[in-house]
Amino acid sequence: MANHNSSSDDSKKESTTTVLPDRNSTSSKKLPLRDHQPKKTITHRTHTTTKSTTRHVVRHRDEYKPAKKKVVIHKAPVKKAPAKTTRGYYIKVGTFKDPSTAIKHIKANHLKYKTVDTANGMSTRVYVGPYYSQKDAQKNMATVRANIAKDAFITKL
Repeated sequence: MANHNSSSDDSKKESTTTVLPDRNSTSSKKLPLRDHQPKKTITHRTHTTTKSTTRHVVRHRDEYKPAKKKVVIHKAPVKKAPAKTTRGYYIKVGTFKDPSTAIKHIKANHLKYKTVDTANGMSTRVYVGPYYSQKDAQKNMATVRANIAKDAFITKL
C-alpha cells in the first residue's frame, strides 16, 4: 500500500506544476564579465593637404620715436586719523551738562585735560591727563580732589 500512495502523489505533483512564462521576455540577456569581448572599433583616417603661400610684406618705417615713459604715481599712504582719546591713564573729574566751571578750575591748577561727549550728546565727561602710568596719575590725584572734584578717580582709556 505504501507504493500505491507514492505513485498517486507523484501524479498529483505532475498535474499541479505549471510553467510560468518569463516576466520580461523583451530584455536582452547580459553576459557575465568573463565572457565579455570588446566591440571592434573602426577608425577612419582622412588625409588632407593644405597649400601654404608666402607673402612678402613691405613695411615702411616712420621716423624714430622714443617710447613713452610711463609715469607711475604712487599714492601717499593713508594716514590713520589719531584716536579720539589718547591711550593711557586719566583722572575722571566728572560728567557735566556745562563743563566750563570744571575746565576753569583745571586750567587754574595748570593741568592738561580732555573732554569727551557722551553717546547721547546731553553731557560731557571731563578728564585730567593723560598719564603714562597709574603712579603718575596718583601724583596729581590729591590736587584734583582738593581743588577740582572730591569724587575724582583714576581710569584707563
